[in-house]
Amino acid sequence: MVGEEEWPERLDVALNEGTWHGIALDPERQQVSLGFDVLTLPAEAGGEGHERVTLVLLGVTRIVASLRLGRWDDASAEVVATSENDFPAVFEAFGSPVYGWEFFDQPEESWSQWRDRLSLNSEWDTRRAAHSLDLFQEGRVVNRHLDFRVWFDELAVYDVEDRRIGLSAFAQGGVRWWEGFRAHDSRTTTSGLYPLKEE
Repeated sequence: MVGEEEWPERLDVALNEGTWHGIALDPERQQVSLGFDVLTLPAEAGGEGHERVTLVLLGVTRIVASLRLGRWDDASAEVVATSENDFPAVFEAFGSPVYGWEFFDQPEESWSQWRDRLSLNSEWDTRRAAHSLDLFQEGRVVNRHLDFRVWFDELAVYDVEDRRIGLSAFAQGGVRWWEGFRAHDSRTTTSGLYPLKEE
């Protein structure tokens, strides 16, 4: 399992405003792969301000999802059932950024609003996993919302050339991007985000 010394404190920052563009479920190998275009800057000069990566979650014990036809806070929104086989196609209809600073290892109450409104609930192992990841998607045209949580033991990150990126390096790339964004680094201007004007 991932040791505490390998689990960066600011890992969540690397996913903030990233675009989640793919998912693959592999129950036999207890593995979930997630495709992201993340905001990142290298330690040296250069970089395009973003990078395509794949997050591979290993030792997955359970995945849950809630697809609702309404806003995230609409308690009366219809819940649409789905299956493991259909879920990737359901997800692909979104392709929106995930914003926020807290994705990994959130407390149980963080999903209390939708835990009783599940579209998908797949338990792959009865043991207790070391980590969890919470993600969401919002409909841009159709008013709908998707919440997703997965419990897992290990995390590996790969670039488009299938080279493994260390978790600390992955986290620091995100930290540098947001620091550059606040400092008006030109490499962050293609994101479509704009820093708040100072008073």
